[in-house]
Amino acid sequence: MMHSLICLASFVMYQSDVSPPTYAPETEPPMAYFDVVPQQDVTGVFEVGVVAYHLEGIDRVEFTVNREGFVGDWNHDGITDGQDLGILLERWGQGVGGRDITRLLGAWGQSLPWASEVITVNEMTLNPRTGEMEYWFALDTRKHPDTKITVSAEAFGTMGPSTVLDRDVWDENYPLPQYSGVNLFSTNVGNRWQKREFYISPNGDDVNGDGTRENPLKGLHAALRYGLQQPYAEIGGTIVYLLEGEHTIDASGGWPLRSFRQSDGRYFTITPAPGVASADCKIVASIAPTNGGGFMTNSLMRLKDVFVDTDQENLLNGGTSRYGGRWYDGSIIKGHDYTEDFDPMFVTGKGGFQWWTDTLHSFSQEGTTGLIMRNCVLDSMSCDVLELHYAQLLLSIEITNHNPNGNLDPSGCHTDYMQYNGIDYIHQNVILRDIYANDTCMQQGVHACPGESSGGGIHNSAWVNIQLSNAGGNGLPECSPTALIWRWCGPAKNNLFKNCMFQQKQDNLGDRHSTFTFNRHNEDGTRNEEGPWTWNDEFGWKYINVKIEDCFENWERTQPLFPAPTAGMGWSFYGPDGMMWDSNMNDGVQENPFGPNDPWWCPITGVYFTQTE
Repeated sequence: MMHSLICLASFVMYQSDVSPPTYAPETEPPMAYFDVVPQQDVTGVFEVGVVAYHLEGIDRVEFTVNREGFVGDWNHDGITDGQDLGILLERWGQGVGGRDITRLLGAWGQSLPWASEVITVNEMTLNPRTGEMEYWFALDTRKHPDTKITVSAEAFGTMGPSTVLDRDVWDENYPLPQYSGVNLFSTNVGNRWQKREFYISPNGDDVNGDGTRENPLKGLHAALRYGLQQPYAEIGGTIVYLLEGEHTIDASGGWPLRSFRQSDGRYFTITPAPGVASADCKIVASIAPTNGGGFMTNSLMRLKDVFVDTDQENLLNGGTSRYGGRWYDGSIIKGHDYTEDFDPMFVTGKGGFQWWTDTLHSFSQEGTTGLIMRNCVLDSMSCDVLELHYAQLLLSIEITNHNPNGNLDPSGCHTDYMQYNGIDYIHQNVILRDIYANDTCMQQGVHACPGESSGGGIHNSAWVNIQLSNAGGNGLPECSPTALIWRWCGPAKNNLFKNCMFQQKQDNLGDRHSTFTFNRHNEDGTRNEEGPWTWNDEFGWKYINVKIEDCFENWERTQPLFPAPTAGMGWSFYGPDGMMWDSNMNDGVQENPFGPNDPWWCPITGVYFTQTE
């Protein structure tokens, strides 16, 4: 008791010398990110969208579309003439009409660059391409020659500075693609971009085959290099079709991986052959995985509707470095079922330049988090599920059967749903929405302590409709875990938590299992369990413009989220009624008055609480 009172007194006296921050949303930018996998080929009408949030709402998103090439130059010879008119007329009725002829005739005999096109969107609605609520517009690629299209965006909140998304995904001036625009390649006409198609079969022949369906090759590498010469074989735009049977990835055939080039930044694609179900053409193994595991580790690869079902460690590892990357699209990535032998493994890499859409990832030691993850299920992960160190946009994620063995991972890792830990940079412009997990009572929920490494922090993040429970309920048996459901260590700036639910331990409200702390360890190596560390000489205030709106701690949404100022189980905070806790803890957490017309700024954590429900 005396120790706690001394800590409180010193904390209050120390803070009295520093004016605490106020809630100032007018100083903060929106959180905004394209829900578009960059560098992809597109045809027809392609809906381009941005997901955006601000502490006090979004006013609009302005898109700018830039196209390479010249007006009316359908054959890409640098001038608009009769040959281009012929191509246009061949496409008549395929999205091309009288206005496009008028535009072509107006550029006759000239080389006129395309002017930028600006589109303003004022409301977030359902994007039919993604099934997500976005600020989006319909990009009609049919009315223009095949070309590279770059789309940037600027998001405006109802107040404060804007956020601009216009950087190239591989801009080496920035450590992470946190504010990227998107490049797209329109391919309606088919006279601009390379397209090579090959079929492979477990019964194919890499010596006598020619890659046709009737005479397939056997190996993936063999298909990629077919007809090409070293060095610098261009493989962007190549499609490899999988025929029936279990596929084993072949060796590179003596070609250094750097021999394969994608100079335009276009993917090569692996996908089942037309008429073949993904379950009938699985990828199961690799003959000669590269150093550290993996296949085409420096390439830009799309797995479309592919079923990977393997017992081989690191089969698809790699491919996550700058100028490379993996797009798992509509696929199933399944590792070894470790529920009987307790031997989990990795199939893919954990982070970097990856994109996951409409994909199931199951039976891995840890989950994989891409820059974008949309409509994904992560099932039977042994350890951490979402490693958020590279995450920028996560939408509609379900976590099922987490830690199915119900014990601690033998590697000693945490069993967290979501983790930001020990980073040495400011992770920013992150949006997470519609994420659900409720499982075995062993795991922690969100474990976010980037400040444990010098320079780490989380700025400009939006967490919307995140529902996590490590205490059961909602159809599962209730339990009493010892793990935290939510730890937010900071430093954190411009963070929005809206319509979230962190279902936590309920049997002892004095031992809160959702917390605000700065870090968990002191510089001398001792563990920091002693108080509301909201100020530090190096960083200043740990929580600046952090808003919690309509967030709760129970399934019934009757108990508002009041994270404790420390993670220490032995800490009992005694202070004024306005400082979150009552004087004796007998009645649990003090329900400080706040509501639709009565928000509350907590002087301990520096967090702004509001409730509209």
